[in-house]
Amino acid sequence: MKLIQRVGKRSDELARIDGGISSDGAVLGQLPRGKAPDQTVRTICGYCATGCSLTVHLKDGTAVNITPTSRYPVNLGAACPKGWEALTPLRSPDRLTTPMVRDTRGDLQPISWNTASSLFCERMRAIQAEHGPASAAFLSTGQIATEEMALLGAFAKFEMGMAHGDGNTRQCMATSAVAY
Repeated sequence: MKLIQRVGKRSDELARIDGGISSDGAVLGQLPRGKAPDQTVRTICGYCATGCSLTVHLKDGTAVNITPTSRYPVNLGAACPKGWEALTPLRSPDRLTTPMVRDTRGDLQPISWNTASSLFCERMRAIQAEHGPASAAFLSTGQIATEEMALLGAFAKFEMGMAHGDGNTRQCMATSAVAY
């Protein structure tokens, strides 16, 4: 019995090839043949507010792999275990990719993003009209990138008339700051 089989299904899946250069000039290194991208895009990791850059490998428009962006000043080509798993939520079988609203029977029905945004704002304004402008606020997550937080703040303030909002990173780290 051979312990090492050089030819076979798993051998072919694990065979590495030169990944080449990403669209932003980063060297991708060796990759499994099935994960060699035809395109790459850079994104900011969504797990914490550190702002590490990740290079997403796309094959036929689908994310197949991820590597930390090599020449990015925040993470310098490294990623924590959460960053390495940044694509996992994309593969979740219960991931919602289309906005939904309940119909008159209470069943969820898909709607457009524009309709969802308008409906959400309409309902938030109704709450504010009944209970006052300070009756609604938002608390964001530490997993939101700076640009997304700015968009959320602008949306909440200018579209929904909210006066109060905060980022969870400040709330979450308050206890740590006191402890230090």
